[in-house]
Amino acid sequence: MPSLDGSTLGPADRVQVVRGDLRDREAVGALCRDAAGATLFHCAGIVHPARFVRELFEVNVDGTRRLLQAAEEAGVRRVVVLSSNSPAGTNPRREDRFDEQSPYRPYMAYGRSKMLMELAVHEYQARGKLETVIVRPTWFYGPGQPQRQTAFLRMIKNGSAPSSEMEGTCGR
Repeated sequence: MPSLDGSTLGPADRVQVVRGDLRDREAVGALCRDAAGATLFHCAGIVHPARFVRELFEVNVDGTRRLLQAAEEAGVRRVVVLSSNSPAGTNPRREDRFDEQSPYRPYMAYGRSKMLMELAVHEYQARGKLETVIVRPTWFYGPGQPQRQTAFLRMIKNGSAPSSEMEGTCGR
């Protein structure tokens, strides 16, 4: 987020925080400037758009493409990209498990934006100029998280199981 200054990251000798917006070509270029041989951790994105669903695609897909292009041009060695479990969708049956070979079945617009982002990452990997890694965590925690996550985490903390009314909403 452009409003964050990185001060909460603590001391890090080899980490540089660059503020900007993935939709801003100049900001993305500044991020990659002088980064030849570096590993870039791409953790920026939108989970809950402020106004319009198209923001998901402008940031998560187009912004990632812009970042990958700038990284490639700058000679970045590796890009580690934070995705989500949402491109995989939800289990058709309880016993189904997901792995790296599972087909895309994105859940809602967010999942589709992350799926398209991952496909862009695969394209850049195939070009052979960038090593890429995609990490798919489940849920994002912290300030601004959806109320259902706060309620779910509170239930876990209090030792109670989620009710049947919450079933089917986890990971969405």
